[in-house]
Amino acid sequence: MAAGADLRCEVKDVDRYRRIVARSDLPDGRDLACALVADGWALDWPRYSGGAYAGC
Repeated sequence: MAAGADLRCEVKDVDRYRRIVARSDLPDGRDLACALVADGWALDWPRYSGGAYAGC
């Protein structure tokens, strides 16, 4: 899905372990995480996402 694609990434936060939390968008504008959830390659973890990807 993202192989060879130019992604647009926006840093949203840095967690307590100093890891970057970012949103990555595919060239067509879709949120990569949402697309992965919609295609069954990932799960939404509401504890951390606030349920942001439940409707994908």
